[in-house]
Amino acid sequence: MRWIMGLGNPGGRYASTRHNVGFDVVDALRVRLGAPEFAPAPSAPARTSRACLDGDAVLLAKPTTYMNRSGRAAEALSEQDDLRPEDLLLVFDDADLELGRIRVRAAGGHGGHLGVRSVAEALGSGAFDRMKIGVRGERRPGEGRLADYVLTEFDDEEQDVLADTLRGATDAVVDWCREPLERVMNAYNGRRFGEPAGADHRPSARTTPADEGEETGS
Repeated sequence: MRWIMGLGNPGGRYASTRHNVGFDVVDALRVRLGAPEFAPAPSAPARTSRACLDGDAVLLAKPTTYMNRSGRAAEALSEQDDLRPEDLLLVFDDADLELGRIRVRAAGGHGGHLGVRSVAEALGSGAFDRMKIGVRGERRPGEGRLADYVLTEFDDEEQDVLADTLRGATDAVVDWCREPLERVMNAYNGRRFGEPAGADHRPSARTTPADEGEETGS
């Protein structure tokens, strides 16, 4: 079974923040796949929905823990459904990546993102794929205020870009379920969503390396 887990913080206080964009992606994916509403998992601190794609089962999950304890949900779901880290796609925010871009990558380090670190530690492996959703706007503050920044909501002028990015991210997740990872990376990592048709989709100088940089988060 493929499983897609979006990272975020529970509760209405965080629902529309940049840090919860991982939840936004799996919410959009549930609608895209026509899956049931999210419901509490039987034996895990998470809300889940089960979908079917091309005849294969797909588990969508959102931890009900806070971000830095997301691993508790990942570990319990892994045990509940006998899921492997190699079949997991973890979706989360990246404040170093500009809004309108996504990055799909293979297994690696946590890069300072506490949610990713928690999942890797709980599963005893970093051998899961990742999808980073850029949340950096034009008014991103300095590094010292980053933890506060990711808990802010998107500005009105950012909403159209966000909506297009979420559509692109759901396309990428569906392709991840169907295609080799390298093909998905080549198709999406250089694109910029939310731009007019015909715009230059080449990566900016800051995002040119295929995820050589480290993501940050809390």
